[in-house]
Amino acid sequence: RPPRSSRCTYTPLFRSPSRQSILLALALSASVGTPAAKAQKVYWTDIDSHKIQRADMDGNGVEDLVTSVNAYAIAVDAMAGRMYFGGFPISRANLAGSQIETVVTAISGGLALDLSAGKFYWANLTVKQIRRANLDGTNVENLVASGLDDPRGIALDLERSKMYWIDTGSASIKRSEE
Repeated sequence: RPPRSSRCTYTPLFRSPSRQSILLALALSASVGTPAAKAQKVYWTDIDSHKIQRADMDGNGVEDLVTSVNAYAIAVDAMAGRMYFGGFPISRANLAGSQIETVVTAISGGLALDLSAGKFYWANLTVKQIRRANLDGTNVENLVASGLDDPRGIALDLERSKMYWIDTGSASIKRSEE
């Protein structure tokens, strides 16, 4: 559970060797009752080193999973043992970083998964839209097709049927009203 207080302490888990490196995306694999729950990991992308990496939840055991990639977003499906990552194109791989396959040919600035519906969502930087598709990349739908300047990070509140995203072009956080 995230902290409820407006003040919390923190523990540094990882520092990039390059001070100019920006860790752009973060995902956790924490599915209760699965084999992944016994080996929970934190996953991230680093555009400076062109890697997707992971570590134990305490920051130990850093591993390079995918190298030579420009990934700006990452989402983990621990139950299926897959991670989805985007920059260009949007791809998926197993949690060890192998069996990489292109899911959608698009430039993504953010990814989110709705596993119960079998969908993934992304902020498409090229056409400035929010889209979704089946987890295998089929059935692409435009959800927000206009009015966006520079859509980036995306988050789903599945309980309330809301979608949130950042539009850096208008310096705002926006929400769907479905």
